[in-house]
Amino acid sequence: MDFLRLLHSWNRWLVLIVAIVALVYFALGLLQKRSWDKNAALLARVFPIIVNIQWLLGVLFLLQTWAQQGGVAPPIWGHALTMTIAGGIAGMTAMWRKRELPDDIRYRNHLLVVIVVLIVIFIGITLLPAFIQWRFYTGT
Repeated sequence: MDFLRLLHSWNRWLVLIVAIVALVYFALGLLQKRSWDKNAALLARVFPIIVNIQWLLGVLFLLQTWAQQGGVAPPIWGHALTMTIAGGIAGMTAMWRKRELPDDIRYRNHLLVVIVVLIVIFIGITLLPAFIQWRFYTGT
């Protein structure tokens, strides 16, 4: 159980780093009226993947906890549901990949998705019991 908890705890920082980079890149692309480039396309693909890897780690951790403890606390279910919604929203970007959209619309859409996903993630974290919300788990 500690290994999955460790992975889930540490991967959240990767989610946060990629989200911040994506926020800045998409905002600058929109404000500076840049053309959609390879870096933007890469961030548009990586962000939902990282979010959904985090979701998968969380589901595996939830199932493992359930199997070992015979259940999980109700706030964990709320967290799991909220994070499922965040993963679904993050995956919405796939519908824009093959469409011919103006560059400013691409930047705007991806920026809004990152913002909304971060808001939903924040809500999901606040649903957890206070003693584990922002804990930096080290495995010890």
